[in-house]
Amino acid sequence: MSPPDRKEITRLLRTLKKETDVAIVMTEHDMDIIFELADRLMVLNYGEVIASGTPDEVRSNPRVRDVYLGQEMSHA
Repeated sequence: MSPPDRKEITRLLRTLKKETDVAIVMTEHDMDIIFELADRLMVLNYGEVIASGTPDEVRSNPRVRDVYLGQEMSHA
């Protein structure tokens, strides 16, 4: 999807989440979109669940950081 299409879909999903009591199940690799929309996450790596929880819990999980988000560079 193009960046404008992604923004529009994200906006529509945010509106749906806000205005209804419908659960939305997504498969998405763009972690920025997921962290913006999700209340709860499950992260898989080659079919193995490596983390589950709130966006903050998943974001701070060392295994998720290593597999998907990369490690922060230390300033020496």
